[in-house]
Amino acid sequence: MQISEQQIYDAAPLFFRLKTEGYFDPDDAMAPDIQAIRTELGLGAHVQEKRYPPIHYWGIECGQGWYDIVRDAATKIEVLLNAMVTAGTAVDDLPGCTQIKEKFGGLRLGWRAVEAVPITQPMQSVIAQAEELALRTCALCGEPGNRRPNLGFSPYCDACARTKTKRANGAQQTSGNTF
Repeated sequence: MQISEQQIYDAAPLFFRLKTEGYFDPDDAMAPDIQAIRTELGLGAHVQEKRYPPIHYWGIECGQGWYDIVRDAATKIEVLLNAMVTAGTAVDDLPGCTQIKEKFGGLRLGWRAVEAVPITQPMQSVIAQAEELALRTCALCGEPGNRRPNLGFSPYCDACARTKTKRANGAQQTSGNTF
């Protein structure tokens, strides 16, 4: 049974929390020296942009075959985040997921944390294990797979690799201009 992005988000509401009120992109801060130059030139004050975390804008950007891996990792991290809340950490200070994607044939889980509440070693271990498992799992169907340099270095099982190769060869044969 295929799982959806929403099922993954629902499995870990703290990890994928949507900050709608007061969420500002921390990378949108202006350095004091740049702000001083803007003031000297008579330009208005920089206003930080309010936006949603990128995970909710872009969604999960990897093959369906890795969705079980992502859900399992997010569920394990959710347990760790719940323990932090129980210990007194404010929900808004918890590390949160910003991006899940395939890059260079591997799974990448990106997140953001505040300095006061860094990402813990157990959380980093969960992510590392998920990324390692994805390297041996077909990105399309979830069966065991191998990285395929001719298919963008992503891991595919033999059946999915044959299908992708046939599609790529068919597209090359039918493409081209006829004059």
